[in-house]
Amino acid sequence: MIDITTQKPLRVVTGGTGYRARSYLIVPARQVPAVRNVLSQAGIDYWVDELEISVDGRPAVTFVNFAREVNPKEVQDELDRVA
Repeated sequence: MIDITTQKPLRVVTGGTGYRARSYLIVPARQVPAVRNVLSQAGIDYWVDELEISVDGRPAVTFVNFAREVNPKEVQDELDRVA
């Protein structure tokens, strides 16, 4: 799936280790419904932050977070399937 503001692929970010290990996406706020659709259809467990962030007048973004047991590679594979 391509980021509508940068025209680059959306990439799953991973960080932390152990119980702090998390993966997430930073998604343009306008693109959240499309991302939710892909994730829901794939049965991926996620939640979307309530807050949107805009810095220096750039388009607002929000975070889509994944449960610890979700494999980040599987999320990325689903996103990469979308044209």
